[in-house]
Amino acid sequence: MQFAISAPETGPGKGLSEAMRYLLHLLEAILAVNLLVLVHEMGHLLVARLFRVPSLKFSIGLGPRLFGIKFKGTEYSLASVPIGGFVQLAQGHDHDSGTSCMDCVSPWKRILIYFAGPAANLLFVVLLFWLVYSVIGYRDHEPVVAVVEPESPAALAGIEPEDRILQVNGKRVITWSQLVLAFETDGRGPVTLVVQRRGRQEGSGTEDSQATLFVSLSPQAHESLGIRPAEQMIRLRLGPAHAIRKSLNKLWLVSGLLADSLIGLVTAKVSPSELVGPIYLFHLSSQAASAGPAALVYLLAFISASLFFFNLLPLPLLDGGQILLTFLQRVLNRPLGDRSLRLLMHASLFWLLLILASATLNDLVRLLAS
Repeated sequence: MQFAISAPETGPGKGLSEAMRYLLHLLEAILAVNLLVLVHEMGHLLVARLFRVPSLKFSIGLGPRLFGIKFKGTEYSLASVPIGGFVQLAQGHDHDSGTSCMDCVSPWKRILIYFAGPAANLLFVVLLFWLVYSVIGYRDHEPVVAVVEPESPAALAGIEPEDRILQVNGKRVITWSQLVLAFETDGRGPVTLVVQRRGRQEGSGTEDSQATLFVSLSPQAHESLGIRPAEQMIRLRLGPAHAIRKSLNKLWLVSGLLADSLIGLVTAKVSPSELVGPIYLFHLSSQAASAGPAALVYLLAFISASLFFFNLLPLPLLDGGQILLTFLQRVLNRPLGDRSLRLLMHASLFWLLLILASATLNDLVRLLAS
């Protein structure tokens, strides 16, 4: 009789397969991130067409063109550098009477066209969160206690490891996040918990029954309960309407975090070393892709929200800068002079290159450290 023993895969073959897997996830991440660019530029394109402003060129990526097609007067192309993109709209007055141009439309229409790109990214955030909550499903910890810190409010109230918390002040909870949210909402005063505890048959050490207990505790303001969740996870899918509400709440939370970070960078309260550039962004996206569709879509939602805030910075090379220039033109009742505009463009380009260089350096440091 012969036995075939298969040894675990080692050596160059395993390393090659891991490298190929990483490259595939990286490719998936690049395609996913460029989807956000597509959404952004489509926002500009659709609103421009709403105001009869023709689009001359629509490109995903920068640099030399790889291939493209021309459709209804617009050249759609894919460029060689998979970072960014642009839509080129008609500027001059040399057009037929059935169309318009960026120089012809009123300032408020021009502002709407510039704002449409960031707005599309923001709406896409809601769609991505909705896909996670309603279609893909998301994972959360079950409300089961793993650790109770000594002398904490939970320990003093009698909560024990392996207790499952069923209700907080009469509100049913099925995930740890719901438990935390319920405490943040109702935890300023006395809190009553409904706890399910596993019983044991005396002398046997085996599980016998489950008891339901009522536990009261009164944590002080900003005091931790002193409990940590067990490893058990649950996968949830919400109904469409509930998923929309949760997506909007998540958008509000993410927007607040990003706004605080942006204000911190401007006021020097946040170090420039916290900046993340495209290199590490693609690395994170690749890791998220390997973790599953929910993780990747969740990360894409965060990146899309970041693009909203970034593109609204008041720099002439970005949408926010163009909105500001259009507003100034309306106030001054004349366009800015060519010399002033060139100075602003050069200063904007220098600032953006400085940010990109700092973020790229941070990316390399992070990758080397990991």
